[in-house]
Amino acid sequence: MKKKSRKSNAMIIDMIKADVHVELILWPVLQVKLEVGNDVGRYEINLFRMADPFRALSEICYQYHAELTARAVDGPGVALLKELEAITGSGSMYPVPELKAAGWSIPDFRRLKVAA
Repeated sequence: MKKKSRKSNAMIIDMIKADVHVELILWPVLQVKLEVGNDVGRYEINLFRMADPFRALSEICYQYHAELTARAVDGPGVALLKELEAITGSGSMYPVPELKAAGWSIPDFRRLKVAA
């Protein structure tokens, strides 16, 4: 009898609005890539320590907004980080409907293929 694999493929969630592109890669660590205009921020968090990836995204948006503000980067994209922070930090475990209602484009989720 063949044993069932416990490995799972990583899930990628893209969120796009204006000149802000957020890419979440879930598993084995939460990887977040934030693009605001020409600025790019990359963050990683161990998912075993963080039960809610969207709450982690909210905290990352807060941190990245502070970094951009400290460098005097301003504009609509920076303001959208605050919007994303508020929606993902609202307490909902799955805020995708709220994000779509706020005008965020979220294409179908993708899965990374694991090499055999």
